[in-house]
Amino acid sequence: MGPRAIQHMAVISAAIPIACGAAASLLFACQGGFGGGHGRYDRAIGLLGLPAFLALDRIPVPAAFEQSDLWLVIWLPAIINFVALWGPIAGLLWLVSRSANKRGIAKSLSRPTD
Repeated sequence: MGPRAIQHMAVISAAIPIACGAAASLLFACQGGFGGGHGRYDRAIGLLGLPAFLALDRIPVPAAFEQSDLWLVIWLPAIINFVALWGPIAGLLWLVSRSANKRGIAKSLSRPTD
């Protein structure tokens, strides 16, 4: 796998929580809000926010987030997932691709195997 492919994986890793937040927002809008676990799409909204959705009861939440279910249930988990999980993964992949380019390993990594 070449540095270019690793850079693409880094971009995809960074986009995962944003895509999950957007999908959950769409479900949230179609449902007409969060149903407290009883709505048609509540389970899917919760799954799209994993693993941070599980930690919402245990972490202090700013008062601004508590005013809106959209922020509390969808975008706060997306932000936490990006900062704690997908952001570091994307950053490490980006560093690996840059390191491969600088050391000249790029050609050896991208050679097709027979």
